Amino acid sequence: MIARVIVGLVLLVGSVPLTILGLDAGEPGFGVPPMYAPFAYLGPLGIGLGIAIVSASKAPPGRFLPRVGAHLLLVAGVVTGAVAILATRAYYGGPCVAIMLAPLAIGLLWAGMVATRATWRGIERRPGAR
Repeated sequence: MIARVIVGLVLLVGSVPLTILGLDAGEPGFGVPPMYAPFAYLGPLGIGLGIAIVSASKAPPGRFLPRVGAHLLLVAGVVTGAVAILATRAYYGGPCVAIMLAPLAIGLLWAGMVATRATWRGIERRPGAR
């Protein structure tokens, strides 16, 4: 369990500077080459994965990866919901973006909660199991 927490925290903390590096890539005056631009997308994915790994670290050995996936869905739903809320403040098209993102956020949260519940209760269906 401690190793899972350490891996998740290293991934979480290490992805923050990579995200900043990716956002600064190619901008004049920052000195970051444009080839680092993909880190603007990979960094937040690493942050979300790090949060999911740390939150699922107490899972039993057979259910760790499914629970990480479920928690990643929850993190994606929370982030999408936050973007939908913040988009309403945009001057042009903000409410439209919020209306489009709100169902996606609700769907991601619902899927994450269902998947987390399935891994928590151990509702794994095996042949011959009741």
